[in-house]
Amino acid sequence: MNSLMPTPIGRGFRELRRHLSARKVARIIYGPTTRSHPLRFVRSPQMRNKYVLIAVLVGVPLGWLAGAIIAEDDGFVYGTVTGIATGFVTGTIASGYVAWRDRAWVKWGAKVRARYQAEGVIHHGQARLGYSVGVDVVLVLFRAWHLLGRGTDGWLVLTKQRVVFQPRGIGRTPVELDVADLAGARRGDSVIPNTIALKMHGSGSIEIRVQKRDEWLDKLASLPSVTVVR
Repeated sequence: MNSLMPTPIGRGFRELRRHLSARKVARIIYGPTTRSHPLRFVRSPQMRNKYVLIAVLVGVPLGWLAGAIIAEDDGFVYGTVTGIATGFVTGTIASGYVAWRDRAWVKWGAKVRARYQAEGVIHHGQARLGYSVGVDVVLVLFRAWHLLGRGTDGWLVLTKQRVVFQPRGIGRTPVELDVADLAGARRGDSVIPNTIALKMHGSGSIEIRVQKRDEWLDKLASLPSVTVVR
């Protein structure tokens, strides 16, 4: 009979799960999800999967490490509880920070887009002009924007008249290309995914890393003067 009784640790985990369910944690970090919210794509299931993955990648190793160290001195049970708590807290902080950064990017991008609304915005989104493999890997893992420099990170806007890359930062000058000077577009040559190459009339070209490359190529193909090569 006693073997079927819930242990104090088991009761504690059930209480924690009841008060901090996945839905409640998501609501605390990301806020309520509504179709009319301007940041709804940040709160989409795909983006939440990204935040959960970040929480797991950060929380599991740190939780395991903390639990192993504590277990050496204070025993297996206390080490396990400490490890789980450490993993949950660190994973939540990391995921919440990335979610906050994504929100900040979207809000800033909306302001950039508004400047060119009169020209007829065809497409827009976060992009990077100039990068290296090492920087990209570190940014994905740690989001160390302040250490590695974010001068080449910005917002790309495609209008009926021009392509504008606005770097993020105070006093940074946007890079602008007239649609009339744009000869074609294709997939980029970089090993880093989601890059597009914009070719100007003559021999000049520029590579930009974007999100959802195929969508960008489709939008560029809608311009009569631009030839898109898949």
